[in-house]
Amino acid sequence: MLTFKKYYRLFFTIIIWTGLILRLIDIIIIGLKKGQLARYINIYFSYFTIEANLMLAILLTILTFKKQTFTYPILRGAIVLYIIATGLIYYLLLADIHIVDGISLIAANILHYVTPPLALIDWIIFKEKADYKFHYSFTWLIFPLIYFLYSLIRGLIIDIYPYPFINVNTHGYLTVIKNAFVLSFAFLVLGFIIIAFKKLQNR
Repeated sequence: MLTFKKYYRLFFTIIIWTGLILRLIDIIIIGLKKGQLARYINIYFSYFTIEANLMLAILLTILTFKKQTFTYPILRGAIVLYIIATGLIYYLLLADIHIVDGISLIAANILHYVTPPLALIDWIIFKEKADYKFHYSFTWLIFPLIYFLYSLIRGLIIDIYPYPFINVNTHGYLTVIKNAFVLSFAFLVLGFIIIAFKKLQNR
């Protein structure tokens, strides 16, 4: 089982870094063509998808190569929540309007359709002896809320919003805030489900 875990995580680590690098290459090419490389690098790191996958990639790299057992449930649980939410939000709200091709399509599929289920499998199969607390769900909301506020402030400054459902120019502040509340509630519920499952699993 330890050997399988090692190779599974090595494979997973390679996959997720590949997706992140391909998307970065695509962004760099676009930025160079438009003569706005710095702006497009900023756009790359301003997507929740990239941030969630980057956190997962770093965690996986640690889990793959660190000899000691990694037992930080509040951190690992948060990353699992963010990556699952990334896949669900993309599938439910963005897939039909996010039209891409080439390496951008490959990267999008990896970061939205491949890494979430692989992360869920990893989290379920390779269980750690850790006590998950229900109040973690509220702690896990901090990063998404900070991201939301950052996106609004950034949008005011450069007039670019990473996702249509938080685009103030299109929907107005009232609708965007309502969307934020709905998504926050969804994050909270999903967090409770993750914790409840882990508590049952660790009995």
